[in-house]
Amino acid sequence: MKAILRYFTPTQEMNFFEKQKAKAFIILGMLGIVFALITLIQSVLVLNVNTFTSILSGTSIAIFLFISLFLLKNYGINLAGNVFSVGITFLLLVSMNILKSDITALFKFTQGFYTILALISVGVLFSSRKVIILNGSLALI
Repeated sequence: MKAILRYFTPTQEMNFFEKQKAKAFIILGMLGIVFALITLIQSVLVLNVNTFTSILSGTSIAIFLFISLFLLKNYGINLAGNVFSVGITFLLLVSMNILKSDITALFKFTQGFYTILALISVGVLFSSRKVIILNGSLALI
């Protein structure tokens, strides 16, 4: 884990608070990649009516987290946090709305609402006020 933290730590000059935010971003990003891969494995092993959607959303979230980590490494925590926050909210909203119509609204919107709420809460740690307002607006639409 130390090698991963060292690799993705930005080379720019940062204060102590930004260094801690970058470290937390790397750890949460790696955990997110692990959970996305677990979701992918589960989707392949347990076939259901949303197999394609699960595979698509798990793959896109894992790829997006890798992109966010490389943005962190090259451009710093501010840009990476804002891109992560908007992008992950957008990916969840898209994957939630491409579910088949025979899926119950309770599953589609309740579980999706809590997932988006959790990710907006995590995104608040790394994004600016404008991005937080944008994410809230996206979630309400």
